[in-house]
Amino acid sequence: MKQAKANVQRKKEFKIHLAVYLAVNAFLVGIFFVTSRNAFHAYFWPMWPMLGWGLGVAIHGAVVYLGGNSAKEADHVRKEYQKLKDAQGKHDNQ
Repeated sequence: MKQAKANVQRKKEFKIHLAVYLAVNAFLVGIFFVTSRNAFHAYFWPMWPMLGWGLGVAIHGAVVYLGGNSAKEADHVRKEYQKLKDAQGKHDNQ
């Protein structure tokens, strides 16, 4: 249950990140069109923040949606912890 809540929270955070990215970049493109005399022949400077930040948004989305099975990962961590705990117990008994 705790893991499911964490997954929902991570997806919500990504959606907020994506919405802010879209809103800010729409604003930047709006500034470009308002300040450029001939917007279709001017240097499109908003591409740089769009590309840079877009890479971050893409990585964030990949981690959230393609990051693997966190339940499987948690199970692996529990097993590894148990191995270490068992090894420590054997060491203490000697």
